[in-house]
Amino acid sequence: MHISTRVVKACVTLQLSANMDYSQLPLSRMQIRLVTIEPALPEMPDGPVRCRMEVRNQHLPTSATIADSGMLPPNHISFDDYVRNLPNECFGAALRRDVGKIEENLEKKPSLVSEYTEKAVNKMRSRAGLGTSTREDIMIPVDDIVDLLTRDDLISMSEDIGNGFNMSIRRYESGPKRFGKLPLKDLNPFFRTRKPAKEDIDPDNYVALSYSWGPENSTQTIFINDLQVEVRENLALALKRFRSMAYFKNGGKIWIDALCINQNDEAEKQSQIAMMSMIYNLAGNIIVWLGEEGDGSNWVIDYLQKWSTFYRIEYIEAFDGSDPVTATTWRNMAQLRLRTINQQLLAMRQQLDVDLSDAEALSLYRFFERPYWRRLWIIQELAMGRAGMPVVCGDRVTQWRYIRDGLLFHVPMFGRLREAAQSRLARDSRLARFAGKTGTYQGGEGKLFDDDPLRHVSQIAQLEISGHRRRLPAVDRNELPIYTPAIVRDGPLYGSSLRQALLLSSRALCFKPHDRVYGMLSIPCLPVFEVEVNYSKPVGHVFMEFTTACVRNQSLDFFSMVDGVGLLPTGEDCSSFEDRAGCMPSWVPNYAAVPERRISLIDGDWKAGGETGGRFPFFSSFPTHQRCVPPAVQENKLICTGRIVDQIAGIGAVSKADLDTGILDVLGPEAISVKQSTNPSSTETPVEEILHHVLVGGCHVSGDQKPVSQGFKCLYTAFPANEPTPECSGYRNWHFLNSSANLIIHGRRLSSYFTFEEAKEAQENLHDEPSNASNLPSEDRGMGYQDPYASSEDSDSSSEYGRTTTNQSLKGSALQAMEARTKMRRLVITKSGLLGLAPLTTQVGDAVLIVVGYGKPMVAKPVTVVENRAWRVRGEAYVHGMMRMERMPLNTTKPELMIASDKDLGLEELTFV
Repeated sequence: MHISTRVVKACVTLQLSANMDYSQLPLSRMQIRLVTIEPALPEMPDGPVRCRMEVRNQHLPTSATIADSGMLPPNHISFDDYVRNLPNECFGAALRRDVGKIEENLEKKPSLVSEYTEKAVNKMRSRAGLGTSTREDIMIPVDDIVDLLTRDDLISMSEDIGNGFNMSIRRYESGPKRFGKLPLKDLNPFFRTRKPAKEDIDPDNYVALSYSWGPENSTQTIFINDLQVEVRENLALALKRFRSMAYFKNGGKIWIDALCINQNDEAEKQSQIAMMSMIYNLAGNIIVWLGEEGDGSNWVIDYLQKWSTFYRIEYIEAFDGSDPVTATTWRNMAQLRLRTINQQLLAMRQQLDVDLSDAEALSLYRFFERPYWRRLWIIQELAMGRAGMPVVCGDRVTQWRYIRDGLLFHVPMFGRLREAAQSRLARDSRLARFAGKTGTYQGGEGKLFDDDPLRHVSQIAQLEISGHRRRLPAVDRNELPIYTPAIVRDGPLYGSSLRQALLLSSRALCFKPHDRVYGMLSIPCLPVFEVEVNYSKPVGHVFMEFTTACVRNQSLDFFSMVDGVGLLPTGEDCSSFEDRAGCMPSWVPNYAAVPERRISLIDGDWKAGGETGGRFPFFSSFPTHQRCVPPAVQENKLICTGRIVDQIAGIGAVSKADLDTGILDVLGPEAISVKQSTNPSSTETPVEEILHHVLVGGCHVSGDQKPVSQGFKCLYTAFPANEPTPECSGYRNWHFLNSSANLIIHGRRLSSYFTFEEAKEAQENLHDEPSNASNLPSEDRGMGYQDPYASSEDSDSSSEYGRTTTNQSLKGSALQAMEARTKMRRLVITKSGLLGLAPLTTQVGDAVLIVVGYGKPMVAKPVTVVENRAWRVRGEAYVHGMMRMERMPLNTTKPELMIASDKDLGLEELTFV
């Protein structure tokens, strides 16, 4: 992975004091300034921060390579000693102990006898064709790695095989025992003996600060080179915390963008900004400042450190430094082990009802809703960092590995956690209103962010893993004792790294729309886009240039963000979704769409376009002489291979919640109402077995498809008869159904499939005017409040004590998944009777297309361009009955099936304009 000096960051001007004289610290090409934080004076421990700034002697190189996760850079600065309350490692503890014994023995001088013995053993190994080894090598019996699997692992694996996954276990009984060799120096450093940090300081080494600038109008005074300087309060607080850490006390240097770049010199800013990726990549470490302690942050850190041990990424990568067969076998085993233990722990927590309390879940949310996590530029900063990055919150120091792994462990629980946090937030909101107080919390009164912060940071974590994980050479599966490709991924979230980056960039906070693209250019796991950074270009042209670069890199993941509204070169929406004069091509998304107008995502690992191993195939040798070519852009047209599989025959109405965003001005009144299908139903499956799949896009919020089939049937009884208030979490879902209540689906109105409950009276048991705090309920016991929209079976003793019940969590997960899939979408019925979710710009007569190699169907409007048929993209869709290769039975991962097939797939060239 290569990092070049591309422009990757746009700084907002920070006015420093006029006394800051950068003329005494001139920079030449590829030079940077560094800051040394002086210790606090003994007589003034809380006094103002004093720093020294100097120019780094050594110039930065013009390019560098990101090292994989199994290697630490030579200039690595360790902050291991600052972490307290370290957990006992669940995975790899025995390995760490064994390695410790090896390291202990290596410190002893070998005797003459042991040297002769080593030579004799190596001679025997050489005759057997096994190669030689040294006393610094770890020998791994490859075929015995399978023995680390438990009975539960094998049961889980057999279930996957039964569901059609390509997995296997082989035991090699005959022939010599196979050993993999791993030099001790190449073992993942997490399993090496921790050694005290070096006290000697390299004058050219430094750490780079990753932080949120904070409010512009809140400043503090610090001193730099004895000159008084005004900086934003968040930076001043960070420097005060850092000056008590041993690294900085010993003279360790730090790079800080707001200080080390002259923010009043535009030429210098452009030069330094161009070096930003190199500065972070070449730093001895990156130090993260989250802000001061608060909202239970110390408890959250302890909690994440504890549970991170059950999803330890380094355990998966432990033997990546060995040969490909050994490394791949270990990875397959380790990921299967982690998945099984995670499933068992999650099941146990639900069965014993020992999940987080609602208050604890809300603390977790508040931790990840800190402003830091929403900055666009921290995505690349964290992606360039390593597992050992120190994360500082107040006086508490943890490491990125504990935040990362602890959060990824909880991905299957995101629905439950959000429901619990929402329950507590609603309770607190009611208490505030009862006490005569007003206020909002992030996403609105009593309501969380629409974009889940837990998922947001998990996506960053997965990008960091992908950017540093070593890409192992392909090996013959017949050489592997265990083969489990279905579960070998960079994390639990579905979708490619580019798709994750697109979603992160579109939802993060930045000041210029161009940065939605420029902020992705130096993320290590992404391809080289060769996009020129130029803020004078119209933003629409920047978006098209980037989208074209995605196509060059064989990705159509940008389709997930196309909404059919249309984009002007200025970055604004088209005035009419049908009149596209002067607009960018329909296949170019608006990466900077305002939050309320962003289209929801169709998540999950779907195979609508066939099983192609994540690639766009090229072939022209079918018996039917069909031809397939990868996507390409030609004269502003996107050319793909695919087929027309269906047509839109009926549509639901646009939801009131979506109309509230002003989309009516773009669509017009004729395009928003229900239009009934006149085609007879053709499916034999009861609608009750389909509708709940469609409403959640076939999967959980995380993209997992397992819990949907039976668990999410609770949606049919999850809605009240009366309209929820706008701040209620169920407002959007209720209006989505109510707006299309009269849509006829298989001979019945949509509303007839649901049982709506009358709202119950709230039983708060609180006095009208509390005289003092003793009238309020205990924090530990909860309110004992009866949710007016909860069904009777949801209520039990757990909710009385401030803990969301299993039934409530399941219903909450289903409702969250529905809200995550239906925003800016409408129900559709196809000519063949299939039910689906499509962009709200979809109209009767639009076609449903499938692109070979792309996982979701596309909805497009047929248009004529120079007497040739072309397509205007509305966006991707979920259509039940198309998502699993039903309309594109193509499997290019098994050539023998392709050659044997004589079925005409009806492939043609699809031109998107």
